[in-house]
Amino acid sequence: MSVAPSDFARALQEARLARSLSVLDAAQAMRLSDQQINGLERDDHANFYSAVYAERAAIGYAKFLNVSTTLLGGPPFEGATPPPLVASVATVPAAPPTRQRLTSPSAGLYGAVGVVLAGITIFLIIGRDGGEPPSPHDAKAIAAATSAAAPAMAAAATDVSAAAPVAPAATPTPAAQGTPVNTEVLPPPEAPQPALREAAPEPVPSEVSRTRRFWLVVNRPALINVSDASGKKILAGRQPISEGQRVVGEPPFQLETDDPDSIDVFYLGNRVRPLQSSTNRYSARFGAPE
Repeated sequence: MSVAPSDFARALQEARLARSLSVLDAAQAMRLSDQQINGLERDDHANFYSAVYAERAAIGYAKFLNVSTTLLGGPPFEGATPPPLVASVATVPAAPPTRQRLTSPSAGLYGAVGVVLAGITIFLIIGRDGGEPPSPHDAKAIAAATSAAAPAMAAAATDVSAAAPVAPAATPTPAAQGTPVNTEVLPPPEAPQPALREAAPEPVPSEVSRTRRFWLVVNRPALINVSDASGKKILAGRQPISEGQRVVGEPPFQLETDDPDSIDVFYLGNRVRPLQSSTNRYSARFGAPE
């Protein structure tokens, strides 16, 4: 059971037919193969080496046919969407206990001594019969209790004073030292913007004949040597990954590679497939002299 193409794919096909263009005409204009053009019009991207490459080819094809790209972005290209970023939250450790909390028993001892002295005084005053004024003996007892509690009170006061936080020395500001202060507010740094690349290859200059050029796509690094009819080396050595480049020379062209599955070669709208010529080399000769 076949799945109906999306609205975007149908719009591409209808726009091509409205211009009376064949699949080969569209493939030559876009520097793509006829299988890739048919795939864009049927939501079949098996002939593209990645979802990103297929999406860019679809955008370029839509611009070529003046089709709105608002319908683009459905299921065929969801694989090119980067995963969302997840923010991490740092855990803040709890503050250690202060010295004031550690020395709180000293303040409690200070209050307890005061309560004991007040209790002794009240007992000596109220405990006598008939409201008789205190005798010299009672006064001596109160003085003795006060003298005995004095060392404990002094020790508690020392602990409390030692626990008091010491304020750091104030650092003079640049304005206090007579140094001028720069009050200019700097704007926030701008985020780097990604470089935009054209979705479709640039149009070929009219002065270059179609028989003197071919289109090369490198899907993964491979050894590629290309020479033209004059024996000139157009490409030599290991080539990096590219989404497509135009190679110009004098036909016929001689291409040699060590990995034919890593490249796509298109000449006059047709795909060229290198054949094995030795143990680890594949070559293809294509193009006729003008």
